[in-house]
Amino acid sequence: MDNGDYVYVTEKNDQDGPHEVYVRDNRKGSTEELDLPEYSVVYHCDGKKLYYYSPDEGLCVYDEGKSSLLSKDTRSADFVPRRESFYFFDDGILFCCPDGEETEIKIMDYSGKLSQESFHIDHKNARIVGYADIGGKTCLICSYDVGVKEHIIAFDGASSTSYRELAVGERPVITGGKLYYIDFNKLYSIPVDGGEPEQVSETPCMKYCFLGDKLIFTDTKSVFSLDSSGEKEIMDCSDLTECDFIKEIGTADGRLFVRGGSGAFYSCLAETDEKGRIIEEIYSGEKRN
Repeated sequence: MDNGDYVYVTEKNDQDGPHEVYVRDNRKGSTEELDLPEYSVVYHCDGKKLYYYSPDEGLCVYDEGKSSLLSKDTRSADFVPRRESFYFFDDGILFCCPDGEETEIKIMDYSGKLSQESFHIDHKNARIVGYADIGGKTCLICSYDVGVKEHIIAFDGASSTSYRELAVGERPVITGGKLYYIDFNKLYSIPVDGGEPEQVSETPCMKYCFLGDKLIFTDTKSVFSLDSSGEKEIMDCSDLTECDFIKEIGTADGRLFVRGGSGAFYSCLAETDEKGRIIEEIYSGEKRN
C-alpha cells in the first residue's frame, strides 16, 4: 500500500479447518484481517484500493473497510476466474467473459462503466497478458489453452477479431519489447515484432519475474538472478524459516518477494533484496509438528 502496509493472503485455522483470508500488516506488529466475502480473491491494488472478485457478486473494490460492486457483468456463475482473466491499466479494466467455446474481452472504466469496444477470441478459457507495441501499433496480447498447450496471440491493433499467434508456452510476460514464456520447464524469449525464440537459461524455470534489469526465477528449490553479467543463485529454500521448497516469487513496488513452504499448509513470505538477502520475513504459517 502507499503507506507501506502489506496486504497478503494466508491460511486461518478455525473449527472447519484451514481456509484462506487476506490480512493487512502495518509492519509494526499490528495485523488486521480484511472483511472480504468468503472465497474472495484479490487481483489488484492501486496503492489505496483493493480490487477483488467475490463469487456472489463479481469484481468489487475495497476502500477503507467498505466494499462496492464495480460491474455485475464481471461475475461468472460457475467458478472464480483466474487472476489473468482481468487486466488493470491506467484508463480502465479488461476482463474475460467466457461464452461457450468463445471468449469476449470487455473493457470498463474504474467507475464500472462498460465500453462499446471489445475483443473476441474463438476459444474458451482465454486470459489477458497485457499490451505491447508491434509495428507502431498498441496491440493487446492474450492467450488460450488447447489441450495442455497455451497459445499466445496478439490482436491486430484496435481490431476486435483479427489476431495472430506469437508463441506456444506457459506464463507469458511482455517486457522490453520481448515476450517471455516457459516451455517444458525452460524459459524462452522472442521479440514481439517477430523472430526466432531464444532459450534464456539452461536452468529449469517454474516461476519468474523481473526486478529492474534483472530476471529472477526459481526451479522450486533455489532462486536465481540473471542479467548481462550472467546467472547466479541468490537464495536457497532453506534460507527461509523451516521451508524446503519455493512456492512463488514476485515483485511489487520495485521489491522482491519470495514465498516458501513445507508440507500442505506451512508457508513463509519474505521480502528480499536483489542479492537474495532477507530484509523481512513478513509471515510464517503454523509451525510443523
